[in-house]
Amino acid sequence: MLMRRLCLYNDICIIGLGTVGGFLAKNLSDLETTKKLVLIDYDIVEPKNVATSIYLKKDIGEFKTNALRKKIISDTKVQCINKEFQEGITKIPKCDLVLDCRDLTYTRKTLIDCRLSISSNNLLLDCRKNVTYEKLEKGLYSDNLNKRKVEASLLHATSLIENKLFDKILKKQKVHIIPLDYSEENTKKSLMKDNSDIIFDNHTFSQKLVNLPSKCDEIIDINKTKELTVCVGNPIKPYIQQVIPINNLRNINDIISEFSYLMSSLPYNYYVITIVKNGTSFTLEIIPDSGAA
Repeated sequence: MLMRRLCLYNDICIIGLGTVGGFLAKNLSDLETTKKLVLIDYDIVEPKNVATSIYLKKDIGEFKTNALRKKIISDTKVQCINKEFQEGITKIPKCDLVLDCRDLTYTRKTLIDCRLSISSNNLLLDCRKNVTYEKLEKGLYSDNLNKRKVEASLLHATSLIENKLFDKILKKQKVHIIPLDYSEENTKKSLMKDNSDIIFDNHTFSQKLVNLPSKCDEIIDINKTKELTVCVGNPIKPYIQQVIPINNLRNINDIISEFSYLMSSLPYNYYVITIVKNGTSFTLEIIPDSGAA
């Protein structure tokens, strides 16, 4: 039992080896505690993958599993599965940790321990079980993320796994959000706070806005003196856009009412709120957590 706590995750499975999964797999292979990695992806490296992922031009045309295996220089044992993963159907070896890094929203049962994705300017660690999406969607938006910023965010996730803070998140079965510009020290402090987890009330749309509790007071304070432009999706080409008049958002119920109206016609289940200041004006970006970077 003591050895289990010292070496929490010896064998790790990573599903999806794109922007998030590629960097995460390489990072985990460098940990002394990682003895085996199971890499699952059916796709090949394309030119578009080079800008934000671990892959280089020379990798184009190769299976992502094979290209990534060549980048792992540690003694970690690597097993590649070149097929599309379907929970309950695809057979995988028994692992201590199963991480889903695909850029598609898939309904999850109990096998996957955590879904990692980048949404807007945040790294999401979704540790809920039995999550059902009304419709499976691929992320269609694009953020100004460069390779170094993505790589740094996955180093944070790797650090959490290495120092056992990740186990604390898993046990709480919640969504944890880490801004990509957080330092490692800030990330640790955030995780140690009692109020760092997402707490939902009973309203359906408050559950869709996964970081509403942490943004609620700031949104209300801004709206006391300023109009707010709300964009659902990429602000350049939003699905829906609306201007909220001054002092229209006085409590969390006002926010839920306004935002639920905007999201009611869209297929996504979960969104992340980002507040962007442009000079003296503010824009609220409500971005689907579909995983696209």
